[in-house]
Amino acid sequence: MRNLKIIGGIYREICIDPQSDNLYGSAMRSAVAVSKGCEDLSLVGMVEPELKENIASLAKTFNFKIEIKDRRNEIEFIYDTPLSSPRIYGLKTNTISTIEASANNILCFAMVEANIKVSAHHLVVDPQGLSKIDGRILWSADHLAIVANKWEVTRLLGVEENLDMETLAEKLRDKYDAEIAVVKCGALGAVVLDSCGLQRVPAYRTKRVNPIGSGDIFSSVFAFYWAEMRTTPKIAAENASKATAEWVMNGPLQVISGNKNVTAPNAEVPISGQSSTVYLAAPFFTVSERWLVDLCKSALTNLGATVFSPMHDVGVGNTGNIAFRDLEGLKSSNAVFAVLDGMDPGTLFEVGYGTAINKPIVIYVNDRKNNNLTMFKTNNTNIHEDLSSAIYDAVWLGIYT
Repeated sequence: MRNLKIIGGIYREICIDPQSDNLYGSAMRSAVAVSKGCEDLSLVGMVEPELKENIASLAKTFNFKIEIKDRRNEIEFIYDTPLSSPRIYGLKTNTISTIEASANNILCFAMVEANIKVSAHHLVVDPQGLSKIDGRILWSADHLAIVANKWEVTRLLGVEENLDMETLAEKLRDKYDAEIAVVKCGALGAVVLDSCGLQRVPAYRTKRVNPIGSGDIFSSVFAFYWAEMRTTPKIAAENASKATAEWVMNGPLQVISGNKNVTAPNAEVPISGQSSTVYLAAPFFTVSERWLVDLCKSALTNLGATVFSPMHDVGVGNTGNIAFRDLEGLKSSNAVFAVLDGMDPGTLFEVGYGTAINKPIVIYVNDRKNNNLTMFKTNNTNIHEDLSSAIYDAVWLGIYT
């Protein structure tokens, strides 16, 4: 039966840099994204009473049904950058509710304010970063797919982050007795494991990337194709990857057309490769500089890269051995990611050295108009003012081919 029920959070999402303020959350974002292709779509979630009219208006605009329960107060997710872990405001842990739902096809996102009990023929579960879904999501399903990124899977399994995606997919499928396990690895694509074996799905390179909500888009499009359209898991994941590329590039509200195809004109360059190495060149003399280096290293790692960071891997000091070790790390990396705000002499040297030995260079400079970048405009160098786009670009350029 051609229907889809989406269960999950409806939250206000605020990003500090670049500035944005949206009423989305996983469930609302996903419902809007696939609404044009769905014949019978419904959204189940919770909002405070004063927002119900807004939700009803959106549902009418995008032609889906709503089943909304009351919650006491607004829940906000606030991001310093799109790459940062959010701070959650308004959550009252002593008032956790329970949502129950049944349908032929269900996409279930874990919620911070509710436990969920679902029954479905085809069920897709997205854990949304929870370290444990046992007890938080109770399900009965004939066909179960679990879709999660590599970091989420390591939390669910309680294993080390250095395990490869294939092993993680096998362990995830076994633990939850799932028919399908999909493990995403950011800029390196995803793996799909089912009874036919393991298959890789590429990511798609784009010029710009805003990753907030990208995982929601992947899960919703996967659910649309696998659960509602009954395609193979691989085809569902490939379409999900293309749709996600379009979302992070342009942020379109809908990524499925009326004829049930993915609307993704910018998903043209598939990324092939299972590993990436990036040298992180940046000053780390102040608290704010060290905070940014930590953020960049974490983001690069979460997207699948192996990172050489002088701050983390060598440390500070005045000996010549430090410079030697830094340059050895640079030579062994496939690409250089450089923070050039402030034009730190050490970072400029690293960029020049990398250019001289033909390493691809990705430069992030937040205040481009106040920096003279003439000497960096080479065929081997990409310059970004947006941090998220720069980080993704560095991972893609650092892939072993």
